[in-house]
Amino acid sequence: MENGNTQAIQKLSTFHEMLANWILANPGATYRQMGAAFNYSPAWLCTVVNSDLFKAYMAEKMKDVNSRVLDDIPAMLKGTAALAIERMNDVLQHTEDSKTIVDAFDSVMHRYGYAPNAKAAPAAQGPLVQQNNVFFLSKEDLGDARKKLLEAHNPQAPAEKEVSGELVPPT
Repeated sequence: MENGNTQAIQKLSTFHEMLANWILANPGATYRQMGAAFNYSPAWLCTVVNSDLFKAYMAEKMKDVNSRVLDDIPAMLKGTAALAIERMNDVLQHTEDSKTIVDAFDSVMHRYGYAPNAKAAPAAQGPLVQQNNVFFLSKEDLGDARKKLLEAHNPQAPAEKEVSGELVPPT
């Protein structure tokens, strides 16, 4: 906030501070209700509340309130989760209803990603297509390919020998 606005906000009276606190404590209240609480006319309170100075002051107060609320959310979520876990454990320990047990187990497993996913199922993606490639090689081509493969993996080893049309490992 600009320095001039900060100095002006510091000059607000205690009435303005009380009015701002009342507005925060009573969100959605009407000017008539505000006037009854402070013994001022609704028209005058409307003028005060809509002044630039009061709006700037309320904006500063709202930043503080919002940061406090946002800071509390993770703590509140942890507390809620702990209560839910305790309650679920209590229910599961005292029930003999197999449907309740299975439903609870299914829900927990699903949340942890162990449940089947309909989106990933092949039926959801359409028919499964498999491609088979078939290559035909002559006996000589296959022998040459084997020889090159063996030489590539062990270049110091002697290559296979061909004896009467068959490849024989080196001795």
